Amino acid sequence: MKHGQSEGSIQLLEKLKANKPLPVEQAVIHGDCTTDNVLMVNGEACLFIDVAGMTIGDPRYDECLAIRSFVKDEEYKNAFYEGYKRYEVSIEEFKYFDEGLYEFF
Repeated sequence: MKHGQSEGSIQLLEKLKANKPLPVEQAVIHGDCTTDNVLMVNGEACLFIDVAGMTIGDPRYDECLAIRSFVKDEEYKNAFYEGYKRYEVSIEEFKYFDEGLYEFF
């Protein structure tokens, strides 16, 4: 924050620290898991593109970003989870990442 590498505030940082969700097993994450970064062929997701931010991290980070645009649309969300079977984030976890961590960075 002191060097301008974050748009977050000290208040948001303290909120993130105080409300950190329980840890889950780390995995390879994309870091910018949006529909723009998934290559589709014949209606099937084939691979991720733009993988410069790929790293080991909390898979909920990618998951929350992936569902961000339709999290309140049950039909779309159900369709997503028909294919994504690893984990389903809770609303609290979603808010932590969407309204907290993403806003911080």
